[in-house]
Amino acid sequence: MTHPLVIIIVSAVVGIILLIGLTAVIKRFDAWLRQREAPISLLRWPPVVKDVGHNAIEVIAFGNARWDQIPTLMLGGFFVVAILLSFPVPGQSTVFVAAKIGLVSIFLIASLVAAVWMRSRHTYYRIDLSTGQVQRQRKTLGRPEKLKNYLLQLPVRAGSDCQSKDEDRKDATMQYSTCWTLKDGRKLTIVHKDEDEAQQFRAALAEHGCPITNASLTVDK
Repeated sequence: MTHPLVIIIVSAVVGIILLIGLTAVIKRFDAWLRQREAPISLLRWPPVVKDVGHNAIEVIAFGNARWDQIPTLMLGGFFVVAILLSFPVPGQSTVFVAAKIGLVSIFLIASLVAAVWMRSRHTYYRIDLSTGQVQRQRKTLGRPEKLKNYLLQLPVRAGSDCQSKDEDRKDATMQYSTCWTLKDGRKLTIVHKDEDEAQQFRAALAEHGCPITNASLTVDK
């Protein structure tokens, strides 16, 4: 059992089994959190649109699609580190083994905390469709940050083409995005995971009184 090849194979098999089981548990627990509109999430939820009355809507972006793969990569890195540290070292002492276990544990805890923190940065937009006033507030792990106010161009419309016309400033993550133009020419943007998520979000916006235009919107200067 001390042969490096045996250790690699056993560690990989155990790691895959644990990863599959952990993924199933995370999905079920995350679904439970989402049903209760919890302030934290283990996965990134699709953005939603709510009618808050008086011709106003609330848009909630749960996490950032740009960071979608980072938590997965961090946890994948944990398994790589765990496999590497599982190799036996000739003459290793009990203290050395304990140190390796402690290092792996610290790396796992740090990865989990960072992943939950990134997933749980939820942004709330309250948009008045009549006046174009927007209140944006981000909450991290349920803790609210400073409220920011913006003013949209009228009539309030959301755009499905938010990519910059400048070739040097084009961003691949903006391929699927929805945005609103501000009075000063800047934009508020929500980046989507894929086309299906973008279409569902835009359909919800249209149903709640915010029409969608395919025209390019002004980008930040």
